[in-house]
Amino acid sequence: MDKFVKVVFDVKADRIQPDAIYRVYLGGELLTERTWRWDDKSYLEEMLQIKAPPGLYKISLEKALPNKTRFTMSNMQVALGDAEIKDDNMLEIL
Repeated sequence: MDKFVKVVFDVKADRIQPDAIYRVYLGGELLTERTWRWDDKSYLEEMLQIKAPPGLYKISLEKALPNKTRFTMSNMQVALGDAEIKDDNMLEIL
C-alpha cells in the first residue's frame, strides 16, 4: 500500500550561470527539473510530495546542463508522513 510523505530540503547554488538547471531524483526516477531564476538568492527550500510503497529510496540532485553552477542539498527533513531520513540523502518510508 502506497504512503504519502512530504520531504523538504535546502538547495544551494554556487557560481550561478544563466542556464542553471537542476534535477531531483527519487530512487533513480526523475521527480522534477527546475531552472534557477534567482540572482539574489544563494539557496531555496525544495519540497517533494511522494506517494510510494514503504521502502528505502535515495534522493539525489544533479545539474541538468554542463556549466559552472554547483548545486548541493542539505537540511533534509520529513515534513509530513510516516518516514525517516537515513544518512543524508536516503528516505525510508515506513
